[in-house]
Amino acid sequence: MAQNRTSSVAVPANFDRTRVVAARNPMAPPLVPRIVIEALPALLMKIKTGRYDEFGQPQSAEKQVANALQNMSVMYKTVGKAHYLPQPDFEDPAFHVAYVYQYLTKHCHLIYQMLWMLLPFGIATQWLERGVNVCSIGGGPGTDVIGVLVYLRSLRSYLDKPASERVIGYVLDKFADAWTGTWQDIRASNSVLRESQIYCRYISCDLLDDLPTAAMEEEIREADLVTMVKAFSAFIAFMRDGRDIRQCAVSKLLMQLKRGAVVLFIDNMDELYLKRRAAPSWRLRKSQNETFLQDIVQPAGLISLGEWHGSTNTWVMKDSHLQLKRYIQERFHLDWSTGLRKCAVSVFLLYKP
Repeated sequence: MAQNRTSSVAVPANFDRTRVVAARNPMAPPLVPRIVIEALPALLMKIKTGRYDEFGQPQSAEKQVANALQNMSVMYKTVGKAHYLPQPDFEDPAFHVAYVYQYLTKHCHLIYQMLWMLLPFGIATQWLERGVNVCSIGGGPGTDVIGVLVYLRSLRSYLDKPASERVIGYVLDKFADAWTGTWQDIRASNSVLRESQIYCRYISCDLLDDLPTAAMEEEIREADLVTMVKAFSAFIAFMRDGRDIRQCAVSKLLMQLKRGAVVLFIDNMDELYLKRRAAPSWRLRKSQNETFLQDIVQPAGLISLGEWHGSTNTWVMKDSHLQLKRYIQERFHLDWSTGLRKCAVSVFLLYKP
């Protein structure tokens, strides 16, 4: 084990038990749905009215959000057919409201659960003591950065340490300019975020371009943690003209990670990968996980700290659940669940020695 993966802090005797309880608990930390509830009014105000549908009827802000929710639901459930479906327009504020409502709680909770489950104690305490620079690949409204903060707050509380967590986020996203305002509204709407040392800077980029930009390279070299939450499957879906993922900016970026950096990969569970691992004689096309591990992880010189595959659940406290449900039914007139709650994922935690 590399020296910088250890820490002078002794591992508490009950840490492994605490790790399992935190990782397996389906209840999202109460802060996360509260962030969603408090951000929605400010985000709704950004939606322009006066838009007309295909029948010439005016669309209210609520109707625009309802349409965006339905569009994203269809697209993300059939990501393998992404070329043939209308794509979410993240320049449109209605899609920001829909995304925050539908995915922020789940994605933050996934980050929280998987860091508790897989991150070595030594690295975790270093981040708590010194702060952590997070580079989020395709991170939208800062969900990954918030998830890291929530994890560190939980760890700090467990260790009974004074509040000191610092999270500096750099989000690489094609719609960076549009997401910047949404992040500012989210942070301004919640007192915990306002008072925390949590910051987000957005860098506009297309990670399927041939080369990373200088700004992307600068931030990746400073990253202690790189997050890829439901990003890789989207990259694969949108690869065109027979291109190889190894020729894209996203793969070249990870080659520039500093020693001691960690990569957290969370994506849709890869059934083919699991079947082939159980029966190596299978000779089928390369699976999503195999593409990631062989074409990106190996050339970047990353090693595995752990992996996990399975179904996850996210619940919220009853009062938050009722508030969100009432919001979606009364404001948007949809018979909709309160955000994404269940998904099956493949998770890899990787390290640059």
